[in-house]
Amino acid sequence: MTLNKIYGKLRRYNRKNYLLLTFCILLSVSLITSYAMIYFSPTVQNFLPQGGDSRKMGTMIFAAAILGCGIFTVYASSLFLKYKSREMGIFMAIGARKRQLRSVLFTDIGMVTASSSLLGLALGIPVSRGVWGLFQLLIVDTREMRYQFAPIGLGVGAAFAAAVTVCCFIQAVAFLKRSNIMEILNDHRKSEPVRDVKGWYGGVGIGLVILGFLLGYFGYDIFKILFSRRPPALWGLTYLLAVAGVYMTAVYLVVHGKKGRNPQRYYKNIISISMMRFMGRQTVRNICVIVLLVFGGLFAVIYVPGIWTQNQEVIKNMPVDCLFTYPAGEQQITEEEIQKLADTYQTEVKNYRELEVWELIVDGTEEIYDKDGRITETYIEREASAMFLKAGDISRITGSEVKIPAGSYGIGVKRAYKHTKGEKRLLLTDPSTGNSQALTYGGNVLFDASLVNDLGNIFYVLNDQEFDNYSSRLKPENKYVTAVFDVDNWKETYAFASALKKQIILRTSKAASVYAGYNNYVKYRYESQGIPYFMDEEYPPGEGSLKMDPENSMLSTSWRYYPQFKVLLAQDMLKNMSVYIMLFVYIAIVCLTAVGVIAYTRGVSIGINYKQVFVDLQRLGASHTYIRFCIRSQLRKIFFFPYFMGVAVSLFYMFLIYWQNDGIITSAETRAIGVILLAICLIFGYIYLVYRAADRKFQHLVGIREAAGKEE
Repeated sequence: MTLNKIYGKLRRYNRKNYLLLTFCILLSVSLITSYAMIYFSPTVQNFLPQGGDSRKMGTMIFAAAILGCGIFTVYASSLFLKYKSREMGIFMAIGARKRQLRSVLFTDIGMVTASSSLLGLALGIPVSRGVWGLFQLLIVDTREMRYQFAPIGLGVGAAFAAAVTVCCFIQAVAFLKRSNIMEILNDHRKSEPVRDVKGWYGGVGIGLVILGFLLGYFGYDIFKILFSRRPPALWGLTYLLAVAGVYMTAVYLVVHGKKGRNPQRYYKNIISISMMRFMGRQTVRNICVIVLLVFGGLFAVIYVPGIWTQNQEVIKNMPVDCLFTYPAGEQQITEEEIQKLADTYQTEVKNYRELEVWELIVDGTEEIYDKDGRITETYIEREASAMFLKAGDISRITGSEVKIPAGSYGIGVKRAYKHTKGEKRLLLTDPSTGNSQALTYGGNVLFDASLVNDLGNIFYVLNDQEFDNYSSRLKPENKYVTAVFDVDNWKETYAFASALKKQIILRTSKAASVYAGYNNYVKYRYESQGIPYFMDEEYPPGEGSLKMDPENSMLSTSWRYYPQFKVLLAQDMLKNMSVYIMLFVYIAIVCLTAVGVIAYTRGVSIGINYKQVFVDLQRLGASHTYIRFCIRSQLRKIFFFPYFMGVAVSLFYMFLIYWQNDGIITSAETRAIGVILLAICLIFGYIYLVYRAADRKFQHLVGIREAAGKEE
């Protein structure tokens, strides 16, 4: 019988080992390919702002998913070679040459990686289409949500498959380079011990996690304050301190044990702890990968509750049911036309008002970035334009008297930011005459609505006399109109609000089809120096996400003058944020699927490697109850330790984000935390189900499940 025939019989006998590697590669390639096809589809790429936080966030989490999937696939490959070690050792012992063994082993790995990679790439297309279709069916289906094939997604999947294949072959080459037959023969029994560590080891690990995130997240602020420059490009590597901290904490949790005040508990756990120490290196690596993936998955999950609770806060506190702002020169829909439209939809419009809004020039500080990274803060007397409202108008809308002393200004703030403080002195310039006036800070004015879809959401308030002084002097281009009104039973007025929004969009000129955060005076400053205004270059008015089409859901986040109607905010949130939600929910699915596979695979491999130990324990008289305790003690460290470490890291990072936004935790963010905690509990339920499956498999491998009822 030839070597190939013998090897063929062994392959059939050990097909489970081949199936494990095939499954891991197939799953990782299909997940990465399907997500890449969604992420790089024109629909998603057109929706995500170039250089925006959401795009960076999606890319960062995707990179974490690639790393995690790659690591667990490489681990499956090493496990496969561990199983092959006995066969290879026997073949070498009976005289087979390494060249012959290299040929059959490379054939095995080539067949498994090629077939599983090709199948994974092929499955990536229907999986991405299926996930997209399921999302459309269950959550939202708009014209912007159409599925578009992305060839680059297949390219990313193919590159990932190629990288995994290369890693598998590198491991095989290293495996065959060993010259000691006994070392190869007993490779599947080789332990990977980790020594016990001191009690301070875990504390230092937690400290490094905190320090790494603080340095990485606040790196820009640290360098700006201390050195007046941007942090170097490699400063992001400070996050590796957090990775080192996770590793140290994992080592401490896996191997640390001492008698302490409860020696009975110590001796009860001594076998479990000792076994963990013998297999510690691989277990610690698995824990670190799971922590990374849990962090990525939860970080993606965090995004959706934050949007939802913030939206609910806006709806709850809006002082009017409908509000929209437009430049005074626009031929926009009139009060009479709104009333006629309301009659068509049997809606009663009440308390209609048109507020005058002035655009004046204010001073400020601008950050200038040199090519060498130095940051220079320059005070500019005429830095940007800002919107101003009359105190009396706000009083009539809110029902609360607003008093702004002469020579002072107020800041319009939402309830969540009522503790915000303004500058002690504000230099106000009339854009028509060029005359300037210094105003003092006169306090905040509560107004839970934004005049425009501005990135800063800030407007100023003047007392009625000073506001009216500008009326006759200002040019039309410096005047705006804000229409506000209420409706009977606003929750039942969706059809009317949609029709009104459609009319507002269709009547908007190209000049007013500008991006959120667009600033007329900043544009003037740039162009007067011969520099193109960056907003016009990145977001051309009336094009792309700013195309004035009533079905363009991207207008809700992109257009400066997008109307704010309670009913639309309540019912269109999912539609307007559909791409974001789908992207982050799916990457959470990818990460958490990888977590389940890695943890289950590691748990089962421990059962395979240490089956004889548990058999010997039974022969020495250990009860099934005690063996089950030892099994579950080890599985808990593989499943629950990394999950809760990942949860802790995610919640800490989420706190940093919320705090960095505005220096406080708002009521909306507090409710978002509650929703996130609920999601954490649900995900734990999934982890627990996988844990139970691994527990049953482990008990079956060591031969105690069938006898569970015969003893005890």
